[in-house]
Amino acid sequence: MRNRHNRLHAVLPIILFLVAVIGSVFLLSYLHDYKETLDIIHSVKIDEDKIREFHISEEVISYYLSQSGGVEHGMEELTLYMMRFQYEIDSLAQIKEHPLPVQCKKKLKNLEEYEKLVKFYTCMLTRLKYFPVPNDLIGKQKVSYDNSWGGRRTYGGERKHEGTDLMTTNNVRGYFPILSIGEGVVENVGWLKLGGYRIGIRGNNGCYYYYAHLDSYSEGIKVGDKVRAGQLLGFMGDTGYSDKEGTTGNFPVHLHLGMYVDFEGKEISVNPYFILKYLEQHKLSYAF
Repeated sequence: MRNRHNRLHAVLPIILFLVAVIGSVFLLSYLHDYKETLDIIHSVKIDEDKIREFHISEEVISYYLSQSGGVEHGMEELTLYMMRFQYEIDSLAQIKEHPLPVQCKKKLKNLEEYEKLVKFYTCMLTRLKYFPVPNDLIGKQKVSYDNSWGGRRTYGGERKHEGTDLMTTNNVRGYFPILSIGEGVVENVGWLKLGGYRIGIRGNNGCYYYYAHLDSYSEGIKVGDKVRAGQLLGFMGDTGYSDKEGTTGNFPVHLHLGMYVDFEGKEISVNPYFILKYLEQHKLSYAF
């Protein structure tokens, strides 16, 4: 027993030394990551083009909208990560591999930019409820969409695509219902040269949702009406690209969804693609 005690007494300093070394390595690594993270965040400036691309994967959106600390805390942390990764987050793993230092927010030097971005992401991501096109229970027709943000458009002059086009498998106007993504108030109804029959909803989160190329509207819907999340707004069509009201057939049947938000004193368009990817988890189903 005495020999065992002597051996333990002999190796104990070595164990304590190794623990101290390992602890120092972890501490130095933490301090390095802390400084690197703050340096990156402090160097970030408001980049409107990158912000408008809204490059956040659907799993990251889901994660931050379900935070136990509440949506406000989730949006604050998401904003820090968007700054950390220069406005692009592709996966939750990217976040988990680079945990933020606890005191990160308190050490911010560019607090004004941070607060503007928190407001922006909160507006864009809160009060989202449903995908704008429901599942087709009877005909089993589908919709699909790509990230066409910034794509070239030529009708009416050279311009960039500022939205997402949801295309159908059957290309039949008036077939697919169009539903409100969230609660809000109708701000615009009627014909536009580019958008054809469109409806514009100002969401309760402040975001403006633009649904274009409709075939027809839900009966009686008008400016000033309050709408519920999931409420029928109209039916998908192919109207537009003409000064003449009612023009159809200039392109395949689809829904053009646009999203607009006030940022730094002006209204800007924002890429809906990644929000639609998130909302696919929240599809209603219709028999039509």
